[in-house]
Amino acid sequence: MTDSTKPTLTSQLSKAMALIHGVEKDGKNNFQHYDFQSETAIKHAVKGAIEPMGIVIKPEKIELLNSYDRTTKRGDTNRFVEILVTFDIAYGDEHQKGQMMAGGQDTGEKAIVKAETSAQKYFYKQLFNITDKDEDPDTTDSAPDGGFVSKNKQPAKSKESIEEAINKQVSAFARFTQSDPHALYDQIISSLKLPNKPASRLNHDEAKKIYYYIAEQTKALKAAATNDNGTH
Repeated sequence: MTDSTKPTLTSQLSKAMALIHGVEKDGKNNFQHYDFQSETAIKHAVKGAIEPMGIVIKPEKIELLNSYDRTTKRGDTNRFVEILVTFDIAYGDEHQKGQMMAGGQDTGEKAIVKAETSAQKYFYKQLFNITDKDEDPDTTDSAPDGGFVSKNKQPAKSKESIEEAINKQVSAFARFTQSDPHALYDQIISSLKLPNKPASRLNHDEAKKIYYYIAEQTKALKAAATNDNGTH
């Protein structure tokens, strides 16, 4: 086999990607009522695709970007961490590098383990463009009549409540940091020194503070990862 016909890492990755079809959402978050693809399901799909191609993927470097502890209203101490993991992708003597930022929340060192697990899962998802098996909403016609509505039949407009908006935002931030939504909400309330009450009882000003807090935290985490990438 000549060098021109010898498989490359890129070609092998492409072949592996073709072997990975949609992965079902086998996990369920009962607090925010959404389904997700578990780490086990993603790893199983990737393992079955890269092994026949001779590809090896392993974490090479783990950097701690941020770490802090918070006490919940129950008196428990939760540790929140953000990490940046560098992965080595190898095929024979050929190597490529990739990075993924992730967060984790748990007691003590378990937070790091959760963050590492999350980083590997989402690195795999991005590298192999792994989707789920749900129907793409863009492929269905949400307005079968062409979108035309008579003057006497206007579409109903629903107003999102403060509780729904906050729960949605906390849920998204929890997925981003791979944290427990309950503990994350408690931590945010504590950090902002707001009254300890459920989202359903928040007033407009309190909800606004939570909104901007999450937005700033998300921005800071992304900036930390970007800055760290620039140092390599």
